[in-house]
Amino acid sequence: IDVVSRVLFHPGDIPERRPFIVAFTASYAFDWFDEFKAADSSTIRTRLVGSWKFLPKTAGVLDTSWDFRAYDSAELASRNLAADSKPFRARVGMTGMLTKRMSAQALAGWGLSAHASGSKYNSYLASVGVGVRASESTRLYAGYDHDFVDSFLSNYADVHRFGGSLRQRFGQIMDVSASFAARILTYGDMSGVKGNADITGLTTCSAGKCRSDVALDGSLLASFELARLLSMNVGYTLRSVVTKFKVVAKKDSAVIDAGAYTGHELFASLALRY
Repeated sequence: IDVVSRVLFHPGDIPERRPFIVAFTASYAFDWFDEFKAADSSTIRTRLVGSWKFLPKTAGVLDTSWDFRAYDSAELASRNLAADSKPFRARVGMTGMLTKRMSAQALAGWGLSAHASGSKYNSYLASVGVGVRASESTRLYAGYDHDFVDSFLSNYADVHRFGGSLRQRFGQIMDVSASFAARILTYGDMSGVKGNADITGLTTCSAGKCRSDVALDGSLLASFELARLLSMNVGYTLRSVVTKFKVVAKKDSAVIDAGAYTGHELFASLALRY
């Protein structure tokens, strides 16, 4: 559950002539689990984003965030799995048009996971993206991101993400959009994890023993105009994790949990406008 508040400041009455835009967002969220009560937590998120349009089609960007996450119990921390954290991110860069049909954005900065104990992320952040308007009805995008995410296992995961998307409009009756992303996740030091099971399928990294996954996400969505006020959406999504990670019981070597899986979803919906 999220509760969000946002403040926007942009001096100037005409949007095209506003050189500065500053937005501050604060939110409160809590996670409750029926069968995993040790992971119940609450988080305060703050974010400050600013832009300065120093050319008609080009702007400098500042993007910072500082979150405060606390678990309701110390069970995960006592087993060296996950601890309270205050992750901070700061990135600066530029966004704008390279040509009439091509736009680009590049940001770089630093991130700290600031966990109270255990593994901590302390490394660079980066984001690069290019968008192309191939025609009046075709849009293409490709990008790369380097960031980190919170994890119930070893505090965090270092994430390299490569993605792309396509949007195509056919006449006035149908829109088709497709997207695909591949993420490479490397988790923090797991050598000190305590429990009644052995953790296998680990790769070696500079911090000790780390889990490494490849996550694949894809989607295909088609929107049809069936009538003047009636439309239909048909889609497909893919979610897959490729990893050797698994948890094996010490007593009988039975597999308790495995990280690899593949999920497919087909869906359709009708929208009536009035």
